[in-house]
Amino acid sequence: MPGMKDLLFSPVLPLSRAAIPVLFLQVFEQTMRDDMRSLQTAIRLGSRRAILHHAHRMKGVLAIVESVPGGRLCTAIERLAEERRHPARMAVLADALECCLFSTWEGRE
Repeated sequence: MPGMKDLLFSPVLPLSRAAIPVLFLQVFEQTMRDDMRSLQTAIRLGSRRAILHHAHRMKGVLAIVESVPGGRLCTAIERLAEERRHPARMAVLADALECCLFSTWEGRE
């Protein structure tokens, strides 16, 4: 069981009102950063299958942590990929998702 020094309040996740183990936040952040890079690469390359995979994967993780805005952005990206339309719009949505996820982490100690 973690001690109080092993707990951190999350600046991003809606669960931030509760103490979250530091390791969970580190894994969450690294996983989201890796998936974000993969999603952006898939959009750039026009790989519909990879776009759907990464957007869906991220949406699932964001649902677990109750990030409604992030989940909505993932859903919008999935819909555009399914319709095979608007790659530039997908890129804009991915940028918004990245900002939503990481903007408050940058200043974290």
